[in-house]
Amino acid sequence: MMQRALVGLIFGLSTWCLPGCDTLGPKAGEAAPADSHASDGSEKLADGVPFSPRSPKVQQVVNSGKLPVYAGPFATLRGTVTVSGDEAPIQEEVLNGIPAECTRARVVYERLFREGMKRSAPDALVSAIGYEAYVPVSEDAVTVEARGCAWQARTVALTFGQRLDVVSRDERNYLPILSGNRDPASFVAIANGKPISIFPKSPGRFLLNEGTRPYMSSEVFVLKYPTVTVSGLDGRFTLNRVPPGKLTVTAFLPALLQKVDTVLEVRGGQTYEINLEIPFSLARYRSATQAPLPDEAKNTSRR
Repeated sequence: MMQRALVGLIFGLSTWCLPGCDTLGPKAGEAAPADSHASDGSEKLADGVPFSPRSPKVQQVVNSGKLPVYAGPFATLRGTVTVSGDEAPIQEEVLNGIPAECTRARVVYERLFREGMKRSAPDALVSAIGYEAYVPVSEDAVTVEARGCAWQARTVALTFGQRLDVVSRDERNYLPILSGNRDPASFVAIANGKPISIFPKSPGRFLLNEGTRPYMSSEVFVLKYPTVTVSGLDGRFTLNRVPPGKLTVTAFLPALLQKVDTVLEVRGGQTYEINLEIPFSLARYRSATQAPLPDEAKNTSRR
């Protein structure tokens, strides 16, 4: 019940997102009007047909001011995201739906959110905004691996125009579904096969589900800027290509519906260490989601 309540709240808050995912174009989960051709005239932008970060439709969103590509020195931002307060409750209902042989999935989805050593926080969406420059993406795709009946992370970050490549890294087939993207066909990532590509049609907040495993879910954020990443299992993050300026750096943990940010002046050619701590109150979370409090959670709550 907790998982269903959280999913309902996520879609109920679909108009809220980090800056850059819902202020231009259609609302999250709505398909955008398709342009007829990409900038080189060879990539059509119809439903289900690939398009690239260089297409006119994408450029209208990610570079609406028609700025030149930034050619100055970049700053590097790195650090650790941690969580404080209550421990993550075990999701008994989710665990009961995961087959015993899917041991990795049980680890990934066992609790409301994952936690590492010294309360490090994997799966946090980390972004930097505030600079006045256009920085194109360095890659056309972001890859998500499926292994052991689980996605590699519970949060995925893309820049609008990038495609989502999903690949199986074990002996299982996976059926990825990007909820809200209105894909005209189903996809199958064949066991240990080549990646299959999904093309988000608008900026927004989506869910990457799996058609045969309801517990497999990852939040996908499609933003309008490339200065975004996701913290790893150790809570560490790195943003390498950040233009200078007075920036707001934000860490958002979707499972908690909680974010924290800091403001700093950044100079090109410099490296900055930033540590961000996200507080978690189980009682506040329960109130926000109207989810029942598991007996186990009552025993692990920190006062």
